Amino acid sequence: MPAAPGNCPIVATPFTADGAVDHESLRNEIHTIADAGCEAATMFGIASEFFKLSDDERLTVAETVVDACGAAGIASVLSVTHGATRVAVEHAETYDALGADCVMVFPPRRRGTAEEVLDHVRRIGEAVSVPVMVQHTPRNVDVEPERFAALNREVPNVRYFKVELDPPGPYISDLDDETGDDVSILVGNWGFDVIDAYDRGAVGVMPIAIYPELYVAIDGAHRSGDRERAVDLHAALLAFLNEIRGVPHAKWVMRERGVIDSAYCRPPVGDQGDERTQARLEAAHERLRETVEEI
Repeated sequence: MPAAPGNCPIVATPFTADGAVDHESLRNEIHTIADAGCEAATMFGIASEFFKLSDDERLTVAETVVDACGAAGIASVLSVTHGATRVAVEHAETYDALGADCVMVFPPRRRGTAEEVLDHVRRIGEAVSVPVMVQHTPRNVDVEPERFAALNREVPNVRYFKVELDPPGPYISDLDDETGDDVSILVGNWGFDVIDAYDRGAVGVMPIAIYPELYVAIDGAHRSGDRERAVDLHAALLAFLNEIRGVPHAKWVMRERGVIDSAYCRPPVGDQGDERTQARLEAAHERLRETVEEI
């Protein structure tokens, strides 16, 4: 993993029209991410529908992701999502053995104390030979930035943090103040707050992989000092994201772009709106496509 990982999209798990995992589309999705200029691809985020995969499917998907990322010349990030520390450590060791470049940890959701969460991450960090990323979201037990900084000093390979608080900015500032160059901070939540996150010291973003080239363009503009251009591109992105209703809509976009063959999501899916909802999505997609073509 690069020190400043930049753009690390969350990979959606493609399914065939009858609900089987589509490994060919999965490989194509990863190559699309690489061709857009991203530094890594991340599997088993919420947008990956990991909770709808069997244990066997998770393993074969992980193998495909590591292999495809290697072939495409980008880093592979595999997320450990199990809430039991013992099992999470086993999964992390498996991903390390498969050749993942980084293991992301989704800590137990609102279970245990902050110290137990830190121990969960610590034990994973001590068990693997690769860098570890911590996903910090509102659904997790709250852990103060200074405690994550102390964990990094104790277990140095715990050196990436994905912040998904709402808003993420103040936490990013505090964590950056506590750690300096010792860790790299990324922002999630589809990149809604990516400009503020970059302003505060974040060095990357982890959105779902719908338009990776646009996130790369925003990142590039901001890094080059053209903040106004980054803000303008982000404004176009926000207008589009406001019409997205979760993973099913994101997969629709990816199918329309030819990235995956089917937009199928395993049920339950939830309310996706009506015909007017779809019409607004299609109109927003067309406007965004015009913006991307001009990049």
